[in-house]
Amino acid sequence: MTNNGVAGLGLDETTQPRYLLVTARECVRHVATDDVVGCLGEAHEQARPGTMTLPQRSAMKRGLSTLVLAGAALVSAVGLVHAALNARDYWTGWVGIVVWYVGPSIVLVLLLVVMRGEARRRARVSLCLVSVAVSLFAVEVFEGVRSRGGTYAARARSAGISFDERSQVEVALDLRLQGIDAVPNFRAWPEDFTRDLGLFPLGGPANRVTALPNENGEHPIFESDVHGFNNPAGVWENGGPFSVAVLGGSLVYGEGVPPNSDLTSRIRSVYPKTVNLSYSGYGPLAMLATLFEYAEPLRPQIVLWCFFEYKNVQNFNVEQRYEYLRNMDFVDPLGRQNLIERQDDLEEYYRKAIAEWFLKAQSTREAFARDNAPVSRTEWLFRLVRLSHLRTRLQRLTSHYSAPTLRSFSLDEELLAEVLVAARDGVSSWQGQLYFVYLPEWSRYTLLGQPNKHRATILRIVRDLEIPVIDLHHAFLSHGDPLAMFPFRLSGHYSATGHEVAATAILGQLSRLDLEQ
Repeated sequence: MTNNGVAGLGLDETTQPRYLLVTARECVRHVATDDVVGCLGEAHEQARPGTMTLPQRSAMKRGLSTLVLAGAALVSAVGLVHAALNARDYWTGWVGIVVWYVGPSIVLVLLLVVMRGEARRRARVSLCLVSVAVSLFAVEVFEGVRSRGGTYAARARSAGISFDERSQVEVALDLRLQGIDAVPNFRAWPEDFTRDLGLFPLGGPANRVTALPNENGEHPIFESDVHGFNNPAGVWENGGPFSVAVLGGSLVYGEGVPPNSDLTSRIRSVYPKTVNLSYSGYGPLAMLATLFEYAEPLRPQIVLWCFFEYKNVQNFNVEQRYEYLRNMDFVDPLGRQNLIERQDDLEEYYRKAIAEWFLKAQSTREAFARDNAPVSRTEWLFRLVRLSHLRTRLQRLTSHYSAPTLRSFSLDEELLAEVLVAARDGVSSWQGQLYFVYLPEWSRYTLLGQPNKHRATILRIVRDLEIPVIDLHHAFLSHGDPLAMFPFRLSGHYSATGHEVAATAILGQLSRLDLEQ
């Protein structure tokens, strides 16, 4: 190229030599493709003072590629170590093994191989990794923003509904400051109960203003009956015969909905002689014990055995830890505790237990405020880096699509059958009829939910025992919007709508019977 040609590019005397050097080194590869114009353009840019040369750019690209690949390899290695050290959280069957162990191991090996390969391949892979990382963090930010609206309070605010954000403990403490002898939802099943009193409590403290968790806007507050159950005054005093007795856990007890809107109250509006013998935390064993202790003396015509999907399976596992429930004699009447006659003994213990409990709860307000404080910028950034929301979602998915795991709850089919046989035969002994009411949970109706894998087994056991089934899953589907059965369409106990639909389906079955009203 002539000097005139070089001068035509607008280069001064100091940059001309540099231009010619770059041209000589770099244009060979362009000549082969006839890209002379591109060569001259690049050379022109490189020849400007203060700009990097092509070799410098290449070195920088190689360095960035190596840094990205090394960072990705380090993240994979740290993830593997964390999953191994916290296997209880991540060991979720074959799907979990693939997601948390096999996948990261393969990625780590491939990254190490790529890091030893040619520069062009390293650059391409690193670019893909950066794109994936940006996408993941974008999704994480979206999930974080979305999760803020995934609480009862947030959903209430968006719907223009006031929501009491105090805990049930705070509500009880505030009522006590007003001179009201209030307690939060209280269950005393300590291991030393039998040692202290020789009794295992069922129900709760009697004649106490009780605050339940808030799921629908306000905390349900009611006064417990003479045996600690959620019934209006006078139910026990008026005597029998009783038409319906309802057994269940926290849902049937009335958590989450205002008084008189739960399914038992709705049944009572048609059959006044209805008694609620449900309590929070009950599983099949506690329900059976309650049947013998409290329902048997009342001899109701109908006993509704309400089985809350998954939660009752969970409670079934937990309650087997307690010696009395685990070794309870299902058939021997001499094994009964006669709790109805020993309420004074129970109350003596409850007074001590509640006083001790409130002493421990002095820091509850501070703890609640700490747990519900706005997330700091530092904490938010830490959660973002850890991809906390995505990891939680992955854990849920792996739990859903895998076999029983260390974190899942197994079902003792043989013990459940024994419990139901004892319940069926016990109710039959006073010419009553046991009904098994299957209560579906929220997860059954969500795209990424975890429907109870034990459902088919449980219903098979019940039907093999010739116990009539009222399956509310069909009632919820018939409604057309199953998620409306739950508070603000989120996981939890039933909304008032859910209790209404459930009660309507149950009453439809009972209407075919000749029950005293």
